[in-house]
Amino acid sequence: MADEIFTQEQHESLLESAVRKAVEEATKAVDGELLKLNERVEAAESDIEERDAKIAERDTKIAELQAKIDEREEADRLAAVADERAKLVLAEVKFTDEQVEARKMAWAQMEDEAFDAYVEDLKAISKPSKQVPSTKFDGTRAVAELETSAVQAFFDSDVVV
Repeated sequence: MADEIFTQEQHESLLESAVRKAVEEATKAVDGELLKLNERVEAAESDIEERDAKIAERDTKIAELQAKIDEREEADRLAAVADERAKLVLAEVKFTDEQVEARKMAWAQMEDEAFDAYVEDLKAISKPSKQVPSTKFDGTRAVAELETSAVQAFFDSDVVV
């Protein structure tokens, strides 16, 4: 074939055939590489999705743990405040241990200003009055019990002010 002479048509036909064959081989090679790259991309995307799911799961666990820590810290703070405020109240008024325990957490949850006002009210209530009551006392024990029973009922009640 090296010594043969080709016509223009034969030359174009052979050239077209050679180009087509070269393009097909190149296309197959590129398609194979592209397929491999696509598989690698899909694997990488899958890995990313798995990592994102793990990160989201960790974030959720961290948020749950932080919420538990915050709850414990708040409970510890309230317990300390409750004990401190119970001492302040007991310095002004006599309550039984049961009454103190029943009111302790409510005192701890009060705003500082509200609790301070509450203690001031207790101070005012607990101070003996310098004025003589205007009611008439007949000096009997039965009447005296009736007159003091309202105040005693207040201190015996479970009402938190």
